[in-house]
Amino acid sequence: KAGGPNYLTRLVKEKASPINVQMTNLSADELETHNFPGAAEQVNQLMAKSMRDEKIWRKTPLNDRISVVRQLLAKVATVDIVNELADDLALTLSDARSQLNRVEKRMKKAIVLPGPTGESNILYLEPRGCVVCYADKSTSFNFWVLSIITALAAGNTVITVASELFYDEAQAFRDKFISTGVAEGVFQVAKPNQLQAILAHTHLAGAVVAARSSRLGYFSKQLAARSGAILPVISSEYYDTLISRLITEKTISIDTTASGGNTSLMTLAVDDDQ
Repeated sequence: KAGGPNYLTRLVKEKASPINVQMTNLSADELETHNFPGAAEQVNQLMAKSMRDEKIWRKTPLNDRISVVRQLLAKVATVDIVNELADDLALTLSDARSQLNRVEKRMKKAIVLPGPTGESNILYLEPRGCVVCYADKSTSFNFWVLSIITALAAGNTVITVASELFYDEAQAFRDKFISTGVAEGVFQVAKPNQLQAILAHTHLAGAVVAARSSRLGYFSKQLAARSGAILPVISSEYYDTLISRLITEKTISIDTTASGGNTSLMTLAVDDDQ
């Protein structure tokens, strides 16, 4: 009972991850762009909205969440500013739709795990909570979009921290998403100078960063410096692995002997020849 089916894959290194990613230390100027004196108050407002709307979003039926994200993809397909940034918008939207199908298949029902007689073990896949999806010049448009739609479809709330390159597109994503009728705290946009305060906030549940980003080391150091629960830096670029990292496993074990035993044994047919 150390972990469910996704446990082992978290100990595996992706072959697709680059071997030589240069983890640069941030200069004083770069550190300044990740933090400023008024950031904490602004981030508290972002997180308050996330906490307000998170419970409703995660309890929204899976089919409804998937439907809303599909509407988002249909809306952004017509946004010129998004098309200008994407290397191949049609390919990204196709990948995103396929990813939604994977999320739906993975999370549509609980999994009954094998176990001893007299015990019931059921695995539930649930969202992590509030995650930050980071995008800068070293992040591909494809990965950025896939990280957002995967997190949202899985039931997480998202704050995307976007550099100047992605910021206008991120706002277009947010506006189109809110236009579907979803509460504004489910998907929000922040600037790099708010990043340090976001990573330090107690409500944060994880961070998604491209494996090719030179900021990967910065995220690891910031999250490692936190007290309390150890939060993941999610850099998986395989689509299936990205889903696994953006959900958590909850297993409910029930001692069925306390409620009359394993009733399935009562229905077993007896062979007349035995």
